[in-house]
Amino acid sequence: MTSFFHRVTSERLIDHIAYSIGHACEVRRQSYRRRLVAGPISNRLRSPPPLVISFVLSPRKYPMNRNVWRNVRTAVRYVVYACCVIVVLFPIFVCGSLLVYPFGGFAGSSEFANKSGFAAQFSMLEWPSDVAPSDVRSISRKHDYSIDSYSSWYKIDLDIESAEKWADWGHALRELHSRQSVRRDDRGLEAVRRNIPGPPPLHRQTGDSPVWWTPPSIEFRATEAMKWYSGYNSGVGQAAYTGYDATQRTLWVYEYSCQHDRLWEPIEIPNGDVFSRLKGAEHNAEPNPPTVPSRL
Repeated sequence: MTSFFHRVTSERLIDHIAYSIGHACEVRRQSYRRRLVAGPISNRLRSPPPLVISFVLSPRKYPMNRNVWRNVRTAVRYVVYACCVIVVLFPIFVCGSLLVYPFGGFAGSSEFANKSGFAAQFSMLEWPSDVAPSDVRSISRKHDYSIDSYSSWYKIDLDIESAEKWADWGHALRELHSRQSVRRDDRGLEAVRRNIPGPPPLHRQTGDSPVWWTPPSIEFRATEAMKWYSGYNSGVGQAAYTGYDATQRTLWVYEYSCQHDRLWEPIEIPNGDVFSRLKGAEHNAEPNPPTVPSRL
């Protein structure tokens, strides 16, 4: 290992770097001393010549102290050796991490339960602007994600007016994200708004459902979308479900997106308010304009 470092960092290279740094320090020191002993104030305030130019034009004009040379050369040697160690070990560390857990950096989970509205707002990246934190008595949330999928569960205690605003915002955000996820090389997007009996389907969920996820058998509002890939009989299933339990004054929310999940077959969209179809399909139109969420 020592011979390898000596080959990579030759003595002449280290000497040159060390001499450059040490010479620059010496020039600065001697220039400062000259300005102190100079008579007029203008000479004291005059800036010394640039160190690089001074070194290039007359590198031996200011002799370097032996101790300064030795200290600078040792420091430069240690810095160069440290850089060599980092260059060698960094790719080994990255490759080892990928071999041990290939998708470890693309998966995770976060959860909290029974937080107040103010406390929960600091733990969430998105919050509807129409709902004040004081309107939320408590909220529980779990979010699991992988490299190409995610699932989110919510249990929110709030009044019916705030629940409607939260639900409108969540469905509008789901619709917007579904539209924005379509690329030019995709086949297209099929999406529908409808109501379904609860509890809502969890489809191919990412992670396990939290222990507090116990939605009742009430009607749920659904925004479902299928992004289809071109050339493949596959795509990405996306959905948002919200239901309000008036007896408990609780809003239940489930959101998900999963690659290669099929909510339905192409062109076989469930009955409801269809707002996006594949190109070339019958009645290829968007009867309703997209809903814009109040805050992203």
